[in-house]
Amino acid sequence: MKRFLTFLFAASALLAGGCSDSDTDDPAPPEAPAPVIKLPEAVAASPLSVSPEGGTSWFEYEVENPVEGEAIAASTTDAWVHSFDYSVSGRIGFSFDPSEGEVRIANVALTYKGAEKKVVTLLQPAPETPELTFDIRVSGIDGSSAVVAWTPSDDTASYVPMVVEKSLFDSYATEADYIRSDIEYIQEQADLAGKTFAEMLDMFLTTGPTGEQTISGLASDTDYYAYAYGMTAEGVATSAISKTEFRTGPFSCEFAIAHEETESTCDVEVTPSNTGCFYYFDLAAKADFDTWGTDAEIVASVVADLKETAAYYQASGYDLDWTDFLSIGPDGYEFTKLSPDTEYVVYAFALTEEGRPLTGVTRETVHTEAFVPTDDCTFGISFRNVSVTAFDISVRPSNAATRYYIGVCSKELFDKNTPSSIADAFIEMENGYEIDWAGNEYIWTGDVTVDTDADLAMGDLDAGTDYVAVVFGVSTEGVRTTEVASAVQRTSELVPSTMTIGLNVRDVTASGAKFDVTPSNTDEVYFADVFVYDEYTAYDKGKEAYAEVYMDILKAYGLFDYSLYSGNRTVDFTDMLEPSTTYVAVAFGYNGGRTTKIFESEPFTTSAAASGTVAKTVRSRRHGSLGAFRPERRSIEKRLSVDAGSPRGTLARFSSVADLRELPSQGLRGEPSDAAGLRLRRF
Repeated sequence: MKRFLTFLFAASALLAGGCSDSDTDDPAPPEAPAPVIKLPEAVAASPLSVSPEGGTSWFEYEVENPVEGEAIAASTTDAWVHSFDYSVSGRIGFSFDPSEGEVRIANVALTYKGAEKKVVTLLQPAPETPELTFDIRVSGIDGSSAVVAWTPSDDTASYVPMVVEKSLFDSYATEADYIRSDIEYIQEQADLAGKTFAEMLDMFLTTGPTGEQTISGLASDTDYYAYAYGMTAEGVATSAISKTEFRTGPFSCEFAIAHEETESTCDVEVTPSNTGCFYYFDLAAKADFDTWGTDAEIVASVVADLKETAAYYQASGYDLDWTDFLSIGPDGYEFTKLSPDTEYVVYAFALTEEGRPLTGVTRETVHTEAFVPTDDCTFGISFRNVSVTAFDISVRPSNAATRYYIGVCSKELFDKNTPSSIADAFIEMENGYEIDWAGNEYIWTGDVTVDTDADLAMGDLDAGTDYVAVVFGVSTEGVRTTEVASAVQRTSELVPSTMTIGLNVRDVTASGAKFDVTPSNTDEVYFADVFVYDEYTAYDKGKEAYAEVYMDILKAYGLFDYSLYSGNRTVDFTDMLEPSTTYVAVAFGYNGGRTTKIFESEPFTTSAAASGTVAKTVRSRRHGSLGAFRPERRSIEKRLSVDAGSPRGTLARFSSVADLRELPSQGLRGEPSDAAGLRLRRF
């Protein structure tokens, strides 16, 4: 229409104007319009988005008023966009690289001769982080274990893999509540181990596939979840919980027991059919074992003893749990100090980590070989110069060339064991002292008379007590060569004393005190020490019994002689007591036993520790060094502390391990006696 009107207007003008004066004038040609680069609105108005994965793409364009022979060109300074393609008319293709993890923009300049430059903006967003998930596979399920493999969707993410009873997991209202309980559990474990939360969490976190992990100690016929969720090193959860449910089967475990005996040893190898459960095995004299009752009674008694023994070691500063006495998988042990020609029982049973029995008790009877002496020498034993605390032992061998050993133990201990096991214990004790069996210290030949104190380093014996002198031949390698000879001698009865003792406590601080001792007879020996007042006065068997057992503990640790004095003395307990604790100084005459009543000071209480300080009890060797003194040689009780083969044996001087735990332990240092003859396997 517009063109039509223009044409009419031009024609009218021609008619109205008539003819030109000159028909020969030519008009100037119109000027050509400039080319224009045009882009679709979607491309021009906003950045064109491309995939984070990289690849190829294109966008459309148009050139108005194109110029013959000219072509459009695209360029960019952003290297991740490249390889422009013009093969399709009206379209520019290009390639772009995969994202490097962050949002980035490229400006593509479009140029055409004579046209104004246009810019196409390309935007590549950061790749989306996929949700962390886990492939959790459970296999090898039996009555006490399962094999679990955790595989995360992202091998670089840290996460927590665990197994828990389904009933516990389901008791939490939300997953967030359960994760919070996990964090609290990890903090509790950190507190118990003396670690920071971060240190303990690091022990729970892992990255990448775990591979197959055997989870042991599970309850039979119980539903469980194997689960996992992402967590940072700071304890922030980064994903939901993935979990796989499984159920353990009925528990089953049988024990194959292999054994090999000599006259004094039994080498045992135990192989459980279920390698994922805890179990306990031991050896006992058959005569004793047959009196222990039913399987349930045996398991309950052994578990109670294991826990009691662990508590004793913990009180002595050892970091162990009663489960450290248990085994998993094939295990073995060589039992020593057995009696020749004697029946024993090797027994085993499976149990949970909480002490619940999983099986009955498997039994295997073994029989030690008879001892065969290589030397037929016999020994005559007699005594003389018997006193309250010592006596002489005279030995006459039938063969003057036989090398032999002389030991002394209480008759009570001797009667609980056999001569062979007593001899084996003496040999083991001397091996602990690294004795030179080929030398002549404590090894004798020919007729000899020895003093229990001066020659055998027994120290003061107990008054009115039956002792047994034990004599046997021994080779230069420390192997017994003869039968064991023995004879009993009783020390003289205790002689009461009329001595009185005065006690005056002074210089009390937060960590110590001193007290002056004034005996009425300066020639007599007396015992002086400090007791924790509440324990001393509350002991259920009375103060005298407390003092007796306390002395026995000092003797077992080789410390007793350091509490014996004579004459007027000041006993210094500086830096040996605990702050804010009530004590009492005690003293009584001693000559192989208590010869006077117990004399007591007034109770005294140490002051509170200074703020910011930590009190530490350190008992000094008040009478010098132990370097040249062998107090533990005083008797075999510390070495032979267990009835041969019995897992319920107790320290020879005490009625039970509980006696030890009821008494104060300040100042008692050194290795604890083997309170139950137990074997540490995972410690």
